[in-house]
Amino acid sequence: MLEMGGCGAASQQVYKVPTHQWRATPFWPPTALIAKHGHPHHGQPSSRLHFSWNGATTVRFWRVMVAKKRAQSAWRKFWEGPKHQFEQWVDVPETSGACAFYRVEALDGKRRVLGVSKQVATEGCRK
Repeated sequence: MLEMGGCGAASQQVYKVPTHQWRATPFWPPTALIAKHGHPHHGQPSSRLHFSWNGATTVRFWRVMVAKKRAQSAWRKFWEGPKHQFEQWVDVPETSGACAFYRVEALDGKRRVLGVSKQVATEGCRK
């Protein structure tokens, strides 16, 4: 309970506002994108898969899935780990123009899927 009172001896008003644990699951899916990382003049550039779910309060873990084709049955786990911050990322391999699709799954504390991002493709898929 949050309690606020007025200032000074003449103040007689007290406001009480109940506080609650905020829980939210947005109606939109988690967001994922692949971005270049590193500097081409200072070693091999790489790519990172960035992901987040703005407004989701019950995400405790993330699972990154990868596939060589868009087919649903082709997905396999690439990475899984605890949520540490609002936006997280994992490095994804740069395999000389090879095509790969990624998607992320937001998981609760029991590792149940709360939401799934749209799939994103590496540069090799755009050729």
